[in-house]
Amino acid sequence: MAKYTQLIESIIAAVGGKENIKASFHCATRLRLVLKDLGIYSADKLKAAEGVLGTQIVGEQLQIIIGPHVAEVYDEFCQAAGIPKEAAIDANLDSAGSVTGKMLGSRIIDVISGSFVPLIPIIIAASFIKLLATILGPTMLNLISAESDLYTLFTFVGDAGFYFLPVFMGYSAAKKMGVSVVLGLFMGAVMIHPTLTALVSSGEPFTVYGIPMTLVNYSSSTIPMILIIWVMSYVERFFKKVIPNSIKMIFVPLCTMLVMLPVALCIVGPLGSLLGSAITNGLLGIASLGTFGVIIVCALGGGLWNVLVLCGMHLAYYMAGVTLFIENGSDPMIMTTVVAGTMGLFGMTVGALIRNFRDSEARATFTGYLLTHLIGGVTEPALFGIGMKYSKPFVGAILGGAAGGVYYAVSGAAVTTMTAASNFLIFTQFAGAGTSNFINGVIGGLIAAAVAALYTYFFGFSGKRNN
Repeated sequence: MAKYTQLIESIIAAVGGKENIKASFHCATRLRLVLKDLGIYSADKLKAAEGVLGTQIVGEQLQIIIGPHVAEVYDEFCQAAGIPKEAAIDANLDSAGSVTGKMLGSRIIDVISGSFVPLIPIIIAASFIKLLATILGPTMLNLISAESDLYTLFTFVGDAGFYFLPVFMGYSAAKKMGVSVVLGLFMGAVMIHPTLTALVSSGEPFTVYGIPMTLVNYSSSTIPMILIIWVMSYVERFFKKVIPNSIKMIFVPLCTMLVMLPVALCIVGPLGSLLGSAITNGLLGIASLGTFGVIIVCALGGGLWNVLVLCGMHLAYYMAGVTLFIENGSDPMIMTTVVAGTMGLFGMTVGALIRNFRDSEARATFTGYLLTHLIGGVTEPALFGIGMKYSKPFVGAILGGAAGGVYYAVSGAAVTTMTAASNFLIFTQFAGAGTSNFINGVIGGLIAAAVAALYTYFFGFSGKRNN
């Protein structure tokens, strides 16, 4: 039995059979098909196939994202489909011709998704290791103390999976965008180097070639690295063209990094932080308009919370809530929407689990995501493994967060205990200001979860419900 038989059979069935395949090519990561009738292929069946990372229509081509082993798949595919092999083509051919807004949006989603998906195993493993520390540690079963070697081991190993995300993303995004992966890793390491982290913590001014650097902590960030690698792809490509072959090995990576340092540290990297601050200031400005303004802010804050987390902009927003809490002893506007957004993500996971309950693999995976969130308070597996991987369920999380935020604004519920819990203790943040505040805190969270779960169940996955 050939290595990719099941994958190839799934692809052939999804595109309408062998007789519907006119020609086939491949590039570095994609199987590219020209179909006789493009209207009869099933995108849902393709995306559901094990081994398919995504699909895209570019011109008359159906592009199926496989990964770096696509050449092996292509050889077996041509044999199974009974079509002649063609030479591998340059991935940059995608840029030929006019680009519509829909195509551009599809490419952006493809790049983000293709960069995130390879990191899911790291995120899942790190999440479960952190979960073990939580379950066995003093806050739950108390089987191991906070000073024990095992607790320390689980804690720092779990944290490593998230702290070094810029390095992992540097590798993954570089592979996706055709950049030298070692430079992607190098750039990720630069962004979380202890010296840079210490400069940010101290608040001391620092310049890159005389250009003032915005002090931002990039640990656990992802989107800034995708933007940095995207820019790097053009910089490296330029130097590969202009530097003679005899000295390319030395001067292409050197020149690329020298150019990227100010770009990454002074422009692209801080963009997420600057946008986060701008969003926060804009929301606070809207809130100053009165009750209706507060409702709008809570709806936007709850809906956009997970977007901010995804883009690494959430700290500026959350710190605005902390400031309000310190000044007033409670916060009815910022930190409440963090709860709403978190519960929206939880509801998205519940909806995905119920919708796909009969699929044993999906059930096991989504249950794992749910437990890491419910017990450990780790939301990244669901955010990346469901929200980013399937896209549509993420809309449910946004809508759920917005609905919960609106309820908090209308009811006047406020966070009165700054526990910052995102697990099953999340509602303790509403304790300390009377029973009604706690009840409204719970109701708002349940509304967020319910809206997200219902949307995900009915609209998050195309095709027949698998429950």
